[in-house]
Amino acid sequence: MFLSLLCVESDDLPERMLVVGDPDRALRAASRLEGATEIGRFREYVTLVGHHRGTRVGVSSHGV
Repeated sequence: MFLSLLCVESDDLPERMLVVGDPDRALRAASRLEGATEIGRFREYVTLVGHHRGTRVGVSSHGV
């Protein structure tokens, strides 16, 4: 299912997500992940995925 607010497919999101307010904070958090890649961006919503200690993890901002 396409999540229009995040501009990503729900199947692309991992089971474990970290949600932060500031989009810049999402980028900083994702910089600590191995192989972090941006999978969606729409206004203040930035979504990235990567791996932490072998576990697939996502980071997304909500802009508040």
